[in-house]
This record gives sequence, structure tokens and C-alpha cells, in this order.
Amino acid sequence: MARTRGDDLASALEVSERRRQESQRLSGVGFWELNHQLETLYWSEEIFAIYEIEPDLNPPSYELFLSLIYEDDLDWVHRAYQAAVNQRREYNIRCRVKAGAKAKWIEARGVTYYNDDGEPIRTIGTAQDVSEIVEAQQKIEDSVKEKEALIQEIRDRAEEAEQANSAKSNFLAAMSHDLRTPLGAIVGFSEMMQARVFGPLGDRRYDEYTNYIHSSGMLLVNLINDILDLSKIEAGKYDIDDEIIELKNLIGESITQNQVYVRTKNQTVRVHIADSLPNLRADKRAMLQILNNLVSNAVKFSSDGSEILVAARVDDNGQYLVSVSDEGVGISPEDQKTIAEPFTQFAAYHTRPNKGTGLGLYIVDRLMRLHNGTMEIQSEPMVGTTVTLLFPSERVV
Repeated sequence: MARTRGDDLASALEVSERRRQESQRLSGVGFWELNHQLETLYWSEEIFAIYEIEPDLNPPSYELFLSLIYEDDLDWVHRAYQAAVNQRREYNIRCRVKAGAKAKWIEARGVTYYNDDGEPIRTIGTAQDVSEIVEAQQKIEDSVKEKEALIQEIRDRAEEAEQANSAKSNFLAAMSHDLRTPLGAIVGFSEMMQARVFGPLGDRRYDEYTNYIHSSGMLLVNLINDILDLSKIEAGKYDIDDEIIELKNLIGESITQNQVYVRTKNQTVRVHIADSLPNLRADKRAMLQILNNLVSNAVKFSSDGSEILVAARVDDNGQYLVSVSDEGVGISPEDQKTIAEPFTQFAAYHTRPNKGTGLGLYIVDRLMRLHNGTMEIQSEPMVGTTVTLLFPSERVV
């Protein structure tokens, strides 16, 4: 029997429908059509699969569609659809629906066709399960919110730290004034008593007590200076004022300031300055503080009667080297890793008298950095320690 034109058309429509159904199945996109005049709704197999309901037991209807939507989304979904129909624009929503025992996110799109009188005839559209997309977006949003919260927390903590640092600076400034005034009197009067300005003291024990008063007062002054300098350094307010320094004279001044401690322990301080040593361009006050910290540490951690060596030279690379060596208790390799941190004291410290704040080497290290220099420590337990300061060649005059 010969094929008719109608048979060819029917065959073509069948092939087209089969292709459409196959493409929907592969893409997971369902097709739906709402007839406004007959008030009937058509769902493709993919729509039923998305909602996980049986086609035979649940004939599609607009009421069934609304019943599958979560109550929180129900009102705005219905209003969005009605608005799209009335305003003759494309319908596009994303909402949560009930699919079996779980929730899914679907994205529904649709377009409405009208007759010559402007009345809606039918609406056709698609629906797709976008749960994975929504979950991925939610994870990204949560991650962004967490990062924003973390950034805000960091900012808050930075602001709190800045306020705390400001309060600390104000406190230290006030403490400095309140403590320096009586300490100035203690140190000044003890020096007058040591110099016998108004004659002998009487009992020889007074001489010993006067030395104790003076050394204790100077210790407190140095501790206060260390704390105040630490505050300035950490706040970035310690300014280096370069000048030309004759290091030999500065070393002598440092030894003189530490002479009381040296004599108390019957120690000897030797100075070895290389011939024709050039001058150093540095901050004089900072340099004196560096030498005082190193010399006082050497005195503190060396046994009675030991020797301390202060040396200076320019090496073959043009660096200006200053070193302080002692024959003291030394520092273990473990302690050397943290000894230059603030408020850090190594194990031997806790068995020594005249304890300090643990700021000495930290301040030395920071002051050297401000001079674009470095501090190196070589030490062996029960043998001794050498701290070497390395100034760059551009600071050699």
C-alpha cells in the first residue's frame, strides 16, 4: 500500500515527539501545559519524576502543584504566576517543593498565549530539579558569610588591640612619671651617700646598704626603660636618630654604668678594639642601651671572678661587628630558638639573682633591625655566650 502525505506527516510528528521526550529525559527537564479554558494541566513523565509521584494516582492539576510547594513559598509563588499571566510576561520562579520524603528546589519557567480578546488560552513551560545548584550556591554564600564574619572579627580584634595598646601606652607613660620621680630621688641620694658629700656615714655596713640601694634603684630604672622602649618599638614609634659615634667611648660609658654590678661579682671586663676602628653611624641612645643590655646580661649570667670581653672590628665584607662574650652558664639550643622573644627567660635564668623582665635580647634584636642590622647568638651550656651585632657597611663612617 502506498504511503500518503498524511502518513509521512504522522511519522514525522512521531519522530519529533520521540526526540523531544528523549531530550527531556536526558536533560532532566520536564514539560508542562496549562489550558486556561478547559482548566486542565499536562505534565510530562519528567515532571512526575521530579515530584516523585505516580502519574496514575495523581492526575496533574494546578491545585496539586500548589499542594507540593512548602507553605513559606506558597503565597509568593501563586502571586508570581498570576502576575506573569496578567502582565503578559514570562513566568520564572525557583521554590522548594515536597518530593516524597525530602525537599527539592525546582526552577519553573513558562509563557502564556492569549486570544484576540486578550484572554489567556494556555501556558506552556518547563520544570527542572535545581537542588544541587541551590545547595552549591548556598555553600558559596555560607563560605562568603563566614569569611566576611572572620574579616569583621579580625577588624574588631585589631581595633580592640589598638585600643588596648593605646591604653597600655598611656598607662606606661603615667607609670614612668610616677616611678621615675621617687627612683630619681633614691638613686640621687644614694650616689651622694656613696660620694660622702656630707662626710662619712659611720658604720661600714651603711656603705654596703648604700650600694644595695643604688644598684636596686638603677635596676628598677632599667626595667622601666625596657618596658617603655618595648611599647614604643611595638607601636612603631621608636625613631632612630643617626649620629657619628666613637664606639670606644660608648663602650667605656656602658662599662662605667655597669661597674657596680661588675665589682659586686669581682668580675673583669676587657675591651678589644681593632686598630684604626672607624666610627659608627647609629642612634647613640639606642646603641648605649644595646651595650648596657648585653653587658648586664653577661655580668648577670657569669660566675664571680669571671671575665667578660667586649670587642669591635670591621670584617672583610665591610660589616661593623660588635660582640660581647662571657664565661657564663650559656644557653641550650632549645632556649636559643626563643631567647630573643619578649618576656622570655631561659632555664638558667630562674636560678639567678637580679632577675629582669626578659626583654633585654628582644629589645637588642629590635633596635638592631631598626638599624638594618642583625643580632647573632653563639652559646654553649656551662661554657659561655657570645652575642654579635652586625651593622651593614653603609653604617661604617
